[in-house]
Amino acid sequence: MEEIFDLSIKLHIFFAISTVLIAAYILYLFYADIKYVPLTRKVEFITIWYYVVLAALAFTGLIALTVQKFIFSFIVILMIGASVLIFITGIKEYKLFKKTRVKDIKSQERYRVFAKKKYLWDIGLIIVIGVISAIFIS
Repeated sequence: MEEIFDLSIKLHIFFAISTVLIAAYILYLFYADIKYVPLTRKVEFITIWYYVVLAALAFTGLIALTVQKFIFSFIVILMIGASVLIFITGIKEYKLFKKTRVKDIKSQERYRVFAKKKYLWDIGLIIVIGVISAIFIS
């Protein structure tokens, strides 16, 4: 059981770092001066991988939680809350994206601003929770 726990924690850390890197790349795309249509094509493709890695992050966390016999600590509750928050803001971003029109500059700008905030918050949340968990677990 200890080997499964160690492997799931290592994979959890790997997926957390991967999530931050992918989110940073998406954030870079939003800050780069790219026209709306090419930007959305790139972001749509990369966002799929972002949520696949995020799901893997949640899954490895669930594996680690089951090995610990579902003992909830402050860190675990923080991680679950962050996962739910990231998924909810992802749904909100997708809805805003679908409402955005190609010729409507204001809706494009509204989408860009929301997406920038969302990915900044995602990166910050994952890093802060990672630091807190490293402090409390070590």
